[in-house]
Amino acid sequence: MPEVANKKTLILFVGIALVGSAIVTLVSFSKKEPTSLDNDPLAGLSFETEDIGQIAAYDYTEKFAQSGYDFSFRYPSGFEIMTIPEDYGDIVVVQNVATQIGVQIFAGPLDEPPEKITRRFIKDALPESIIRNTKEVSFGEGDSRIEGLLFDSDNPNFQNGSSELWFVRKGMIYQLTTYRALRPLLEGVFATWQFVR
Repeated sequence: MPEVANKKTLILFVGIALVGSAIVTLVSFSKKEPTSLDNDPLAGLSFETEDIGQIAAYDYTEKFAQSGYDFSFRYPSGFEIMTIPEDYGDIVVVQNVATQIGVQIFAGPLDEPPEKITRRFIKDALPESIIRNTKEVSFGEGDSRIEGLLFDSDNPNFQNGSSELWFVRKGMIYQLTTYRALRPLLEGVFATWQFVR
């Protein structure tokens, strides 16, 4: 199979991840009083106040560690895991079925990965996307230190309001994505991330 250009490969990865996101609906509509999300595309949607308020307080007691994956992470009790193998990588969905909140993870190879993900890298890969509220993140020490970028975007599969975290390691790109209002959950999963090999 001929080698695909790095930009085209990344766009394909993002496309696969977007298709995966269509499989799972992460937003919970509620009959309760909606939470105010000023200046946010999700403002028209109704999240239960308890769902958003408790995300940061979750205990990440369950562990995702499956053979075939070079990473593990912890997630809250009551959440389920669904893995979706794709030709160019895998999608892992971490979701609480009852509340329909969760995080989507994409992992796949890059032909020419950068040393680390930067705002410029994302804008080159997704020139039409709005990238804002960027925050550099890292974990590990020394040679095993991983650096990534946490940002908000206008991902159409997340009601034009997503939070995403991208990083690379050993030729692989990792993309964690959720709705902007659920950013604390994404950060909580990432805080427990470990590479197992």
